[in-house]
Amino acid sequence: MLASKETHLTSQSRPPEDYDAAFRSVVPPALSFVSGYVDTIGFLGLFGLLTSQVTGAFIAAGAAFVQREQGLVPKLLAMPMFMVGACLLTLLVALLRRRDVDAMPYALAFVALLIALFLGLSIAGKPFASPDAPAALGAAIAAFVAMGAQSALVRVLFKGSLPANFMTGNVTQVAVETTDMVLASVGLLHLDDPAADSARVSAARTQLRILLPMICSFIAGAVVAAHAFLAIGFWSLLLATGLVMLAAIWAPSCRV
Repeated sequence: MLASKETHLTSQSRPPEDYDAAFRSVVPPALSFVSGYVDTIGFLGLFGLLTSQVTGAFIAAGAAFVQREQGLVPKLLAMPMFMVGACLLTLLVALLRRRDVDAMPYALAFVALLIALFLGLSIAGKPFASPDAPAALGAAIAAFVAMGAQSALVRVLFKGSLPANFMTGNVTQVAVETTDMVLASVGLLHLDDPAADSARVSAARTQLRILLPMICSFIAGAVVAAHAFLAIGFWSLLLATGLVMLAAIWAPSCRV
């Protein structure tokens, strides 16, 4: 019985899943690409709805109140459904870890299935009569839940990584890091302390190597999605689904 307790304590005290450098450098930007991709598909196919940018949905909902436009309901659902997705993903990871199961592949597969659900509901319901039509609402809810789950996945399983869908904060951080790096490079950040300036330059470069791929990937996802949607409509979501599922399949081989 004592041995059983010790085994339980050991498993509970183990650190979260860790993966090799290749996985951690490739998957977060890939998820950022997916965020930009799905967000653009939602914007083009769901009457201007921003599925991974809850702030934008709030602004659109406020405008809809004043302008008496259609589409108020899905915009109001943005935050609660996004939170549902984040809660479900966090719960899934907690349950898997409690059983000492590697959560990463299951969490990625869960996100892929939610994006596939968005695809299926969109294909089944198109053409949407209005943003408030039941079919459009179902597709929008699936998209919000999927992006909420993906956002939580990055925060829960990629500790220290940057948000895959919060580009406002990422761009702001680029501006801060770049400014500090320039000032430190010419000795104006820490007066009479060259060592501190050198350390700040090094730290800023490290941050920029993380930030820039995330931002560029999000932009690339938006551009690719726009062209894909114009070509094949909601079927373009197959690419986002496939990318996340490939990451899920790759994950077990990258565990360290």
